[in-house]
Amino acid sequence: MKLKDTLSYLKYKKELNIVYGSTITSWDKVKTWDDVVPNEKKALIDDLKDEFKEQGCPLLKKLDNYFYFCESRAKRIEGENIKFTDKPALNSAQYNSQPDHFSLQLLCFQHERHKLCINFELQKNN
Repeated sequence: MKLKDTLSYLKYKKELNIVYGSTITSWDKVKTWDDVVPNEKKALIDDLKDEFKEQGCPLLKKLDNYFYFCESRAKRIEGENIKFTDKPALNSAQYNSQPDHFSLQLLCFQHERHKLCINFELQKNN
């Protein structure tokens, strides 16, 4: 790799760290559930907590301060290779059941709109 390319890469990595927080290079470095939540999503969650004093969906569960997951989806995907775990893990049911930014904004934190979510509907029917 040329020096110019290396410097460009380092600048790009620094910019990413500003937006998303420090890069996790290994799951061994993850100590809390919050470690896997990017800074931009933490900022969004702070805004949603301010706007909606109470979350809308009763199936939206929280671990630590910022890690949210859908309990309905986690229960449905739980299987041999995906299980509920106490600590963060790539193959945990909780990690694989995180709502995306849009779902958090449009469904999960909304008091009535969460009922439009497929995960809520599937849980209701079971």
